[in-house]
Amino acid sequence: MIQPDTDNLNRLILSLLKQRGSRTASEQILNQIYNELLTFPHAEIGIDLSHRLITTLYTKFAKQWETYWAYRELSRMAVLLSRLTSTKEQNIKFEQKKYYPKGRKTLFIIDTDFWLGHLQVLCSFLEIASREERDKIEVIAFNGRQDSVLDKKLEKLSVKYSLIQNPKVSDKLKLLGSYVERISKKGFETKLIWTAWPPLMFIGSLFRIADHQVCWAMKYPAPMGHQCDAIYYPYGFDEKTTGSTYMHDSSIKIITHPFYLTKDALSTNEEAEQAKQKTLKTSSKLRALKDEGKLIIACIARPEKMNNQRFIDRLKDLLSSNKNASFVWCGREGADSSKIFQKNLEIHAISDRCTFLGWVNPWDTLKDIDYFLDTHPFGSGITLAQALRLHKKVILHRGKPITQDLQLEDSITIEPNFSAVIRSQKAIKLGYFIELNPEDKNSHFLGLAIQKHCDDTKYDEFDIFAPSQAIHSKISQLLLS
Repeated sequence: MIQPDTDNLNRLILSLLKQRGSRTASEQILNQIYNELLTFPHAEIGIDLSHRLITTLYTKFAKQWETYWAYRELSRMAVLLSRLTSTKEQNIKFEQKKYYPKGRKTLFIIDTDFWLGHLQVLCSFLEIASREERDKIEVIAFNGRQDSVLDKKLEKLSVKYSLIQNPKVSDKLKLLGSYVERISKKGFETKLIWTAWPPLMFIGSLFRIADHQVCWAMKYPAPMGHQCDAIYYPYGFDEKTTGSTYMHDSSIKIITHPFYLTKDALSTNEEAEQAKQKTLKTSSKLRALKDEGKLIIACIARPEKMNNQRFIDRLKDLLSSNKNASFVWCGREGADSSKIFQKNLEIHAISDRCTFLGWVNPWDTLKDIDYFLDTHPFGSGITLAQALRLHKKVILHRGKPITQDLQLEDSITIEPNFSAVIRSQKAIKLGYFIELNPEDKNSHFLGLAIQKHCDDTKYDEFDIFAPSQAIHSKISQLLLS
């Protein structure tokens, strides 16, 4: 196999990463990268190089911009890379059988065992699953640690968990292929569910490793390789979010489904040893604001999701309309995204009304706030669900109206997260959502936030992501049947 010269490609990617503030310049460089990839021989880029390229574009470009057009560009690159990437060296030759006497094994493949949103959704499902369902499930991590939060939870649930310890993605895929082949020879039909971040879902779905293989996309349903049978997308909480669509001219069907999050999954913190110290430090800052009589508006999300003009404008209007309000936010101290957001606050002359909390324990921090300000256009995700479980008032940004006339694909593209679907009738009836309308300044006035009484036995009265046996049955049928 020929290893193409990647010097010019690397130079272009470095140029792209420097264009954080200019979409036009970024689009020009992306077209150059696309054209550069077209010069490479068909099916001659190695697995590890392809994985490195898609990882860089995902982590340093798409996740930094956090806009739908950035993810669409990532998808465009992925489609091209899927044609250019060689699968010869893996030598994975899966043979499907006509009959499997022992039924089905479902393998959830994850990239890392760090306690992120996709693992919170997965463990919520496993927590409600029956003993019979869990017996047919295994979780396999490409990168993991013994005694991690995930390791301990799966042990408690009696779910088989294993690690593939090898530095190269190409070698990990070989080992996974061999393992699935052994299961198949024992008489089990196999289903792989890639529950990982997009770069690994993309690389893994370039191969036919099992009878059925799907991607369970927790964020934005792209990009995937051509051997992906379907994309499962947990996009909401009621019957209106159940459907299927296609995106980006792809032939891979996206099946949307409701989901739930258990209290245990939402309240667990990865950094258990440091959690108490962080909580005390954060509580001290929030208590000082409370002592001054401040109304605390918080956004506990990555700064990348707040670094856009629409979010800044809404925040500025909120603070202008509520003189006694303070805004608190979190992020990695010293990180570029934190510095950029702080600079934006200073440019708009609202930094004196804002308090940086550093990297926090979301669950404990949300207990001490009055209002949760969701991000826009990408919703804040799990921290929104945590705020709902703690019965906080949630402030939404009015985007394009989500109506029955709007196609599902458009809904996902415009607001590819929870914010797009929590405007259903059920959510409105709950009465604790406040929607900011840029054309109606009165919508920015906030009253004293009244927290509803926490009654863990009555989730469905106020929590749209509450565990439900009916919802579990729908998910189980999709994942395991």
